[in-house]
Amino acid sequence: MKKILFLITVLLCTFASCHKEPDTFTLNDLYGTWQGTEIYINGLGAINIAEFPEYAFSFEFCKDNTYTSTGYFGDIAGKYEFGRDEGYDMFYLYLEDKIIMRLAYWFPESKRKEYCFKVFQPGIIYTIKMKRK
Repeated sequence: MKKILFLITVLLCTFASCHKEPDTFTLNDLYGTWQGTEIYINGLGAINIAEFPEYAFSFEFCKDNTYTSTGYFGDIAGKYEFGRDEGYDMFYLYLEDKIIMRLAYWFPESKRKEYCFKVFQPGIIYTIKMKRK
């Protein structure tokens, strides 16, 4: 009887520990409005946007593959597309027909309430944290 209880316990623990948050980020995860909470700039370190509102930014991503950006990264609108580059799930942001920014999904934090992205712009790479607005 003890062996059966032990076996059941081991099986339950095994199945319970197998659940893992997916580490991919899909277009369905992207849709909506995102507000920046933190930005890491080389030379300045991590900046909490609540303390330094001049770095505030937001993005809105729509299902028709359009986006708008406000704040620190500029007040712009355009189209985006999803791809994979440099080992990251990547969102390419276009202004007219030119890629102006690449957003790379990095990892989820706080049980998917806040996400990290790397932002690649010509000559500079930022790390940002955003949450749904």
